Amino acid sequence: MDWVYTLPTWLFALMVTSLIVLASIAVQIVFRRFVSGNLLAQHSELAGYIAAMVGVIFAVLLSFVVVLVWQQYDAAGTNANHEAGAVADLLHITYELPEPLRDDAQRDLLQYARLMLSDEWPQMNAGHFSVKAEELAHHIFFEISDFIPRTSRAANLQASALTRLNVFFDARRERLHDNIWSLPGILWTSLIAGAALTIGFTFFFSAADFRVHLVMTAGLAILIAVLFVLIIELDFPFRGGNAIAPTMWSDVLQRYHGD
Repeated sequence: MDWVYTLPTWLFALMVTSLIVLASIAVQIVFRRFVSGNLLAQHSELAGYIAAMVGVIFAVLLSFVVVLVWQQYDAAGTNANHEAGAVADLLHITYELPEPLRDDAQRDLLQYARLMLSDEWPQMNAGHFSVKAEELAHHIFFEISDFIPRTSRAANLQASALTRLNVFFDARRERLHDNIWSLPGILWTSLIAGAALTIGFTFFFSAADFRVHLVMTAGLAILIAVLFVLIIELDFPFRGGNAIAPTMWSDVLQRYHGD
């Protein structure tokens, strides 16, 4: 489904909404050709009870998934800020380290921030990551860990830098994981089945004007389609038109004059 995230959000939403609405109306028209309105009216009370139960169960499931993807989207943004914050802290710490490590480490940290903007974020939009950034991250780690301090102050600075490096690598690992994790297939199966049943039960009611009935069914289908689009757009936080922007890295470069 990577192609989905290459489309503008409005176009994808229009495609999904049109598909679900047209399919719902088409199936309802076919259904009414085989089942008369008089027969449906005789069983409308029973259908109403069952439709209400199905609707409530589906609404609970749909709400749960929407909240789940939103929380993961928000957590992914927070984690990306933590990664940039760890790099900013390292720039502070390495400024106090002796030469030539200070200039080397700061140069590499700023280059990492530039790669986030120029390489990693575009790669993540396609479901990948920057090999250059990965290699540079490990280079920075060994650059600082291999340093042999000659004073207690330098040793304390190195220890602080290594602590922030651990935060940095944890945040980076989590960000890359967020970019490949998706809702389990069983959840999508449940959502699609719930949507089909919820829309399908509207067929078991009879309205005086069938055209009005079709409009009501279309309205429900539109609501479900919009929520499906919302879930898909938030499922991968770093892809598509609503992807988390790398503004945190622009801030790091501006603050430390690395732009």
